[in-house]
Amino acid sequence: AILFATGLVDDLRGLRPVTKLGAQCIAAVVVYLYGQQIQVLNLGPMATVSLGWLSLPVTVLWVVGVTNAFNVIDGMDGLATGIGLVALATVLAAALTLGNTDVALVCLALIGALCGFLCFNFNPARIFLGDSGSLFVGFMLAVLSVHGSQKSTTAVLVAVPVFALAVPLLELSLSVL
Repeated sequence: AILFATGLVDDLRGLRPVTKLGAQCIAAVVVYLYGQQIQVLNLGPMATVSLGWLSLPVTVLWVVGVTNAFNVIDGMDGLATGIGLVALATVLAAALTLGNTDVALVCLALIGALCGFLCFNFNPARIFLGDSGSLFVGFMLAVLSVHGSQKSTTAVLVAVPVFALAVPLLELSLSVL
C-alpha cells in the first residue's frame, strides 16, 4: 500500500526521487519488522554467512533494489510486464518444487493480473504500469523471494530470483553507473 500510494502520487503529480526512495525504504523496513528478513546468505555448499545486525540493511537493499529495478525498466511497452511474468514464473516453479504454497499462490495471482494487463500493454500500449504498478510488481517480487527463502533450507529460492531478475538488476546497475 505504501509503494502503490507513492507511485500513484508520483504518476499524478510527480515526486522527488528522494521522497520515492524514502517511501521504498519505509516499506522495506515494514517488511523487515513483519519478519521477512534475509538473515543468512548461502554462498555455496560449504559457505553460509549469518548476517546478524546486517540483516536489516541487506533486506532493505534487496527490497529497494528490486523495486527500483522494475521501475527503471518500465520504459517500453510490455517490457516490465513481460520480465515480471518471467521472474514470477521462475519464482513460482521454485516455490512449487520446494513445496512453498504461500509463495506459489501469490505468484499465481500476480501472474494472472499481469497476463490480463499485458493484453493491453503490447505495442501500441493503451495502458501503462506507471510508477504505481512497476513499484508494486518489483516490491512483490522482492518480498516473495525473501519469504520463499525463509521457508526453504536451501539457497535455491534465493538464487532463482537473482537469476530471474538479472536483466532488470543489470539495467539498474548500469543506470546507476
